[in-house]
Amino acid sequence: MFSRQRNLHPLLSRSLHQRSRPHEMPSPPPGTYLREAGTDRIHQYSQKWHGLLGPIFREDLGGCQAVFISCPEVCQAIFAGEGRYPVHLVPEPWTIYLQKKNKKRGLFFMDGEEWWETRKRLNPLFLKHLNVKKMHPTVERGVESLIGGWKPGKLANLESQLYTWSTSTMLAILLGDNTVVKERLEEVIEEVVWHVQQIFVTSAALSTVDPHQAAQQSTSAWQEFEHHVETGLALVQHLVIKTLADPGGHQGLALDLVQLGFSEDDIVRILADLLLAAADTTSITGAWLLHVLATTPDVQAAVGQETAGLCGAGQARATDIKHLRYSAGLVREVMRLYPVAPFLTRIAQKPMQLGSYQVDGGTLLLMSSYAMGRNGDIFDHPNEVRPDRWKRNLNTKDLQRSTKAFASLPFGHGARGCIGRRVAEMELNLLASRACQEWKMTSGEKEVLFTMRMVGIPDKPISLHLEKI
Repeated sequence: MFSRQRNLHPLLSRSLHQRSRPHEMPSPPPGTYLREAGTDRIHQYSQKWHGLLGPIFREDLGGCQAVFISCPEVCQAIFAGEGRYPVHLVPEPWTIYLQKKNKKRGLFFMDGEEWWETRKRLNPLFLKHLNVKKMHPTVERGVESLIGGWKPGKLANLESQLYTWSTSTMLAILLGDNTVVKERLEEVIEEVVWHVQQIFVTSAALSTVDPHQAAQQSTSAWQEFEHHVETGLALVQHLVIKTLADPGGHQGLALDLVQLGFSEDDIVRILADLLLAAADTTSITGAWLLHVLATTPDVQAAVGQETAGLCGAGQARATDIKHLRYSAGLVREVMRLYPVAPFLTRIAQKPMQLGSYQVDGGTLLLMSSYAMGRNGDIFDHPNEVRPDRWKRNLNTKDLQRSTKAFASLPFGHGARGCIGRRVAEMELNLLASRACQEWKMTSGEKEVLFTMRMVGIPDKPISLHLEKI
């Protein structure tokens, strides 16, 4: 992920040019990162060296100065002082592609005033209660479509099913959930899912080499990445154009974007970004969620009992989620133990104080979510699934006091936090409750390890065996 990064962002280039270094900050011996980390073990590297050097240490990531942080209070200070226009790190192949093709950037890639103006206009659509409530039926239909297709016995192709679920649900939210749109989605959904998946796979492959050189030489790895990006974008563009051209064919967020004055090109870029962000993260977290349920029978039983106590024989609905506190705690536990984003990134835009250390502007800050989530000094019995550890906090809305909320930020924080957070939480909470209402789940794989492919993923396919309740 970070092993061969170059020219990641203008601020980082400035940091490298100035040879800035955090003062008196501990660091692993030179060359350790390249020997030990690898693109799939950076989370383990961070956890190991935080244990040896403390909550803050520096590292040279192939010429880019970075600081790893596993202190919730320092993370809180970073977010508090990040200013109006936070800057985060984006996958380098994606930025190279945009520059090479002279394409405009979507929300995920924007910075500064351009990002802020776009984000301000989008926030109400995704975060305002009344707008989120409009998404309830779509999310419910998505979950029912997923678990309604399950059969007793071993569940095959779970990863593919979850990818299709998260992608089709987000597309339905964005483009509308009526018959016309559904028919269009059914025609292309498998192809869209495939290309979105492969964008992440090929991006991860390019992170092991110099992506600038790969793009310049048009290597086979770069050509494959470019093919999936262009084909995926073309499919999304086709769906958007068809939907907007049909006066009565869409009730999704695309219509809201039109009314807000966004152009067709803007809408394609925004929807493509949201689709990329949602498809991988929600599906992977859903896989970990089902794995935890299948491997912890007591937790599975507790989720089922809570849901039955609230809903009786009826199906759990999106409106029930706010009352299902144990299930919500389970989702938080899954995201603490298996964060899709093992690191939250920021680029220091000016000199700043991190604990007792001073860092220069342009330094890459890596907040180690994985390491903090498994730190026994922050969470009691950190390797155990304990949904109740979040229960009191959810009721009192005071996460800082007993769990140090900034140690587990699966959706980031502040102005640059995940815009799709409420949709993702709704999907995952409803998936947990409905799955436990309908199925007894067991697993043939007791030990599935956390690894990285740009994001945190299971190291092997999740195996589920289903028995109808």
